[in-house]
Amino acid sequence: MTSPRLSLLLAAVLTAATVTAAPAVTPLPQTDLARQWGLPDDFYPESITADSRGNVYVSSFRQGAVARLLPGQQQAQVFIPSGSNGLVSAQGLVVDEARNTLWVCSGDFGYSTAAPAASALKRFDLQTGAPMASYPLPGGGYCNDMALDSKGTLYITDSIQPRILRWRSHSAGLEVWAQGGALAAGRSGLTLNGIALDGDDTLYLSKVDAENYLVQIPVNADGTAGQARQVQFPRTLQRVDGLRRLAHGQLVFFENDVGGTQSAISLARITGETATVQPLADARTAPTPSSGTIVGKRVYYLNSKFSQLLAYTPQQLHQLPVGVSFSVQVMDLP
Repeated sequence: MTSPRLSLLLAAVLTAATVTAAPAVTPLPQTDLARQWGLPDDFYPESITADSRGNVYVSSFRQGAVARLLPGQQQAQVFIPSGSNGLVSAQGLVVDEARNTLWVCSGDFGYSTAAPAASALKRFDLQTGAPMASYPLPGGGYCNDMALDSKGTLYITDSIQPRILRWRSHSAGLEVWAQGGALAAGRSGLTLNGIALDGDDTLYLSKVDAENYLVQIPVNADGTAGQARQVQFPRTLQRVDGLRRLAHGQLVFFENDVGGTQSAISLARITGETATVQPLADARTAPTPSSGTIVGKRVYYLNSKFSQLLAYTPQQLHQLPVGVSFSVQVMDLP
C-alpha cells in the first residue's frame, strides 16, 4: 500500500491537528528520565502494553516488529521479528492472557522496512512470539488500535472506513460491529484512532483529526452497539492517539500532535457527556507520545519521533538518519 494517496492519508493519520491556544496548566507530576528503558535503534514505536507478569511489549511502526522488555532488564529485545506473520507497520497491541495471545494491528502506508501487505489483525503466541493467525479486514481498511473485554471479545478501530470491527472467539474472522454516524470521517477523510473500554459496557474512541470530543458507544447486554454520542472536552484534543482506562469514568489519553508543539499526556474525568482534563505531562517531557500503558501507579509511555520519520516521503526514506535511539519512559500518576 504505497500509493501517493495512501501516503497522504498516513500524513493525516499522524499529523492531523488544529493548533489552539495552550490551556493554563497546574504543576505537572514528575517524569523521571532516569527511569527509562531502551528500545532497538530506528524502532519508531507506535504502541505499548504490559502483561500481569510485568513483561512490556512495544510495537514498531517503522520495522514491523514487536520488542519485549522483561522485568529487571534495561534494554528491550526483539520478540516478534520484522515481517513475521505479514506484519508491516505494527500498530495497536493487546495482551490476551486467557488465550495466550498477543494481538497486533498491522497496516501499511509505505513507511515500513517489512514487505508490503494488506492491513490485518495479527495473532501471536504470547509466550514465544510465534505466529498463530491473521485476520484480514473485510472490504479493506486500516487496523489501528484495539480493546479487549473480559469475555475475550476484541474491538478494533478502522482508520479508513468509519467502523468498529469485532472479533469473538467463535468467529472465523472479523465482523462489523458499528459503523457510520458519529464514526464518520473528519476533515482529513480519515476516521478512528484510539480505543478504550470502561468495563465491558462502554467504549471510548478518538478521531484521527483534532476534535474537542471523544466518541462514547454503549455495549448493550446482547453485545450490540448502542447509540453513539460525543463526550465534550473543554479544549481541542491534539490528535489523541492512545486511550487507556485508569478507573471508572477516567481515561489517560496521549496527544501525539506530530509536527506541532502541543503534545501531551492528560487524565480525563468523564461525567455524562462532558469531561474535565488534568494535565500529566506536556511536550517538554512527553514529545509525540503515541501511546502508553498503566502499570500500578505509573504510566509507561513512548516518544514516537514520528515528526522525524514523516519529514520524508516513502520515496525519500533512504535519506532517513540511522542509529536513532528510542526508549520507554516512566511517569508517576498523581
